[in-house]
Amino acid sequence: MNFDFTDDQLSLRDAVARWAEKAFSFERRHALAKAGGRSRAVYQELADLGLTGLTWPVEHDGLGLGSVEAMVVMEELGRALVNAPYAAAALVAPALMQEAPAHIQTQWAPKMASGQTLVVWAHQEPGAR
Repeated sequence: MNFDFTDDQLSLRDAVARWAEKAFSFERRHALAKAGGRSRAVYQELADLGLTGLTWPVEHDGLGLGSVEAMVVMEELGRALVNAPYAAAALVAPALMQEAPAHIQTQWAPKMASGQTLVVWAHQEPGAR
């Protein structure tokens, strides 16, 4: 069994690393942290790069790639300390949409894949607070 990344996965990794190095300086991270930690603009940058649709099926305007490619992206975002809800966009939302009725998929999936709409997993056990 071969666990080496493919050339496409390595290219994806390098592209995300270059973006993060250029777009996510220490000063930017510091300014974002002072402003509350998250920015919709950062998520939009990921969308502009096509990363929010990475694991979405092609029929829903995604790229149709898999969880390994998402992990490659998440590793580089983590290395650069990019504070964005990427895991929810790349892994949780597409998995949830697989179970949604067709009309819901048609209405929402392209918006989520493009980054226009952000969906995150929210879960709390009763009595947790």
